[in-house]
Amino acid sequence: MVISVNENSYKCDTYEEYETCIGKAMEEENAEIWISESGSQDDLPCMSVLLKGDMAVINVFLEDGSNYVSSSEEDNDEVYEFCDGQYEVPDYQIIAKETAIEAALHFFETEGILESIDWEEL
Repeated sequence: MVISVNENSYKCDTYEEYETCIGKAMEEENAEIWISESGSQDDLPCMSVLLKGDMAVINVFLEDGSNYVSSSEEDNDEVYEFCDGQYEVPDYQIIAKETAIEAALHFFETEGILESIDWEEL
């Protein structure tokens, strides 16, 4: 599995390597993280994680063509900017960074979505 963090890529052959890389990536204050077998956003399945402080939003693109975005209980009509304003994310898609870590670790093992997160199909 390859993890790309703000344009730097790390190849992780074992779960232990992957876990270490995910941990370091999630230490970033602001980051755009892409995870896939080859490191390409075009290689499905892949996962995207946007980070801002303790907030995260996840997009998962599966091989069958289905796409999901994380969802939460919040819906205050607020919008947050990620990656220096490159992305605008509504508050109902924001989850905790710790939950994003769980989802990313799960993705290594299953290449699927973590069922304990609410997902919106796109």
